[in-house]
Amino acid sequence: MSFFLCGTGTGVGKTITAAAIMQRFARKAGLCYFKPIQTGTENGDDDCRTVRELSGLPADFFKATLFAFKAALSPHRAAELEGEVISFSLLMDAVRAPGLLIEGAGGLLVPINRQFTWLDLLRESQLPVILSAQSGLGTINHSLLTLRTLKGEGLRVLAVVFCGELNPDNMRTVTDFSGVPAVAFDGGSIPDLSRLDPQRLLEDFIYGN
Repeated sequence: MSFFLCGTGTGVGKTITAAAIMQRFARKAGLCYFKPIQTGTENGDDDCRTVRELSGLPADFFKATLFAFKAALSPHRAAELEGEVISFSLLMDAVRAPGLLIEGAGGLLVPINRQFTWLDLLRESQLPVILSAQSGLGTINHSLLTLRTLKGEGLRVLAVVFCGELNPDNMRTVTDFSGVPAVAFDGGSIPDLSRLDPQRLLEDFIYGN
């Protein structure tokens, strides 16, 4: 089975969450990490490299990115600036492979091209979802809106992973209103990647609410 890692927005901790999941479960579950669309390469953004470094896993646990673009923008616009249009059918073929942890780019309704969003991909693929969210002020609204949209489409959401200062009441509230279990990082904030290593990643990830 494959899984889709979605965020409530940009910069909420998807890549760190992916690294933690891969570190803990990749070997026993036979998972490969897959970031099908990478933007921001001109700034050095490379989520696949980050997950590999933080998880400590070898190259055979990672699937090559399909589309990579220089601008740190929504995939549809970053592609357009380079004269390209992301093929939805090619993307769909790729995510149908078994045994993948697929990390999206941005939030649920971020456009892949001028016709399709990540939600369209999930609607067609029916992949189970793990939602990544910030733990602090504003997350209740962002999380519940995203969860309501996913559940309204009949999609299965496995968990919400909160990144940031541990906030048990936000976790409890989102779970109470959505019925989706919550897990968290405890590190005071979304961890600084420059100071994060596999051991600290393991220590800072908390399972259960």
